[in-house]
Amino acid sequence: MATRILYDKLMTQILALESLGVTQDKYAAFLFPMVESALPEDILRAWNRCQANVATNDKEKSQLTQLLHFVRKEVESEEKINLSRGGFSSVDPNPVIPSASFLSTAVRNKEKNVVHTKNEIRECVWCDKPTHNSSECKRPIKWDLEEKKDFLKKKNTCLICLKIGHHAKKCRKYPKCIVCEKRHYPIMCAELPKISKKAEDQVLKQSIKPSTVLLQTVKLNLVYKEKTITVRALLDSGAQRSFIRSDAIEKLNIKPTGNEHLRHNLFGGVVTKLKNHRLFILNCKSLNSKYEIQIETLEQRKICDNLPKIKSGSLLSQLQDKGIEITDCINEVTEISLLIGSDVLGSLYTGRSEHVSDNLVAIETKFGWVIQGSTSGTYCNFTSIHACSFDIDDLWKLESIGIKDEAQVKSSRKREEEVENFF
Repeated sequence: MATRILYDKLMTQILALESLGVTQDKYAAFLFPMVESALPEDILRAWNRCQANVATNDKEKSQLTQLLHFVRKEVESEEKINLSRGGFSSVDPNPVIPSASFLSTAVRNKEKNVVHTKNEIRECVWCDKPTHNSSECKRPIKWDLEEKKDFLKKKNTCLICLKIGHHAKKCRKYPKCIVCEKRHYPIMCAELPKISKKAEDQVLKQSIKPSTVLLQTVKLNLVYKEKTITVRALLDSGAQRSFIRSDAIEKLNIKPTGNEHLRHNLFGGVVTKLKNHRLFILNCKSLNSKYEIQIETLEQRKICDNLPKIKSGSLLSQLQDKGIEITDCINEVTEISLLIGSDVLGSLYTGRSEHVSDNLVAIETKFGWVIQGSTSGTYCNFTSIHACSFDIDDLWKLESIGIKDEAQVKSSRKREEEVENFF
């Protein structure tokens, strides 16, 4: 049956080439040895014996045509033999319907056989484990190329396909390295240590960067009836709506005025599921009580992580010399409880700004001055701001943030097996 499948696939591809106008003389030279190498050993022996008795008329035909004709005859002969041996005895007029226990036992036996077969095929030459291929092993990643070659030579293993039993000169496999595009697996690439070293240097360089980025944060008061709380607010021009943390709502004991269903568009083009937000009307007042505004906000359990703020030092003294008083500097409030988006932000700026340094600017708002830009000194960890409404379980699913593994569709091993079976 395997020879029949091979012959059918060959004829399908050859007919496709002919329909495209590709004649046999253009592909026979390289296709003939590939077909010959794919034949079973017994058929290949019969083919070699048959070539010595080829008639004069048949010698005028190409070798590929003779080989295809021979394979077709072998396939027809094998099918006739199977038919004559089987006859009609395999047809049972009273078939036995298997029970559920019989089917369950048969499935378990089949699974055991499949696992056993896979273990025989997928055996790593580096660690002798049947759970992965030699090209996927993590053991020799930190080895030098010469150490890998010496190890493989001692086990009589090919340096190209990583299979035991032949050398690279006789290897018929053609793997392609994704690093240098040469004929070997990436694990045997000479350029791999250089790339790893470059990546480590880049990570180290980024991790010791002595600067941080300040965002527009301000401290203000939230007033509801006779209750007043001081919160830290983030002025975010990248947000279309304003948000308030749930714990601030609980402290003020404000009643919602409505509900809104929103989808959040996050960094990278990710769109979250439709989520319900309660709507609240807040009275925001500056710390000096000179300015007050009423804004519409949506409830959010958490807005973002802690953001850096200015501490005592030369920068704070420099701002004070310029007459700039920063409300969000040395205080006990650290978490962001209010996010003021672009729906309100335009009415808060006064139009005044002061460049403190090349990368740092002070901007005046009706709640006070805010600082934005990069500055030297250690303030806190780097923080990225994204309004997110994922559930905790969704954070462990890569698909929820737009990352999909192509190996789930078709693994590299499966593609290699398909190529081997085809030829």
